[in-house]
Amino acid sequence: MTDPAQTSRSGVTDHLSKAGATFLAAQLDEYWRRTGARTVRHWIEPGGMDRTSHAAAKTDGHTVWVVRSNLVRGNPPRQPSPNEPFGRNASVRPAP
Repeated sequence: MTDPAQTSRSGVTDHLSKAGATFLAAQLDEYWRRTGARTVRHWIEPGGMDRTSHAAAKTDGHTVWVVRSNLVRGNPPRQPSPNEPFGRNASVRPAP
């Protein structure tokens, strides 16, 4: 997989850009798939302004993109059992 966020001048990968965060999320998804975890999901969200880029570039700033996941304390979420179709911590459950 080729990293679209690789910069040619510095050789440093920028995982704060939209392309870099998307690439990182895909790498994380692939890692967890290889471990056999099928419930792990990663996505990206805009995370605000990068103040260091703003100060260094003296521009209006850049949007920082962050990778989010559904990991629970660093572990894949538990697969719901047939007796728990809404998950262990669900607050809304069907009436018995």
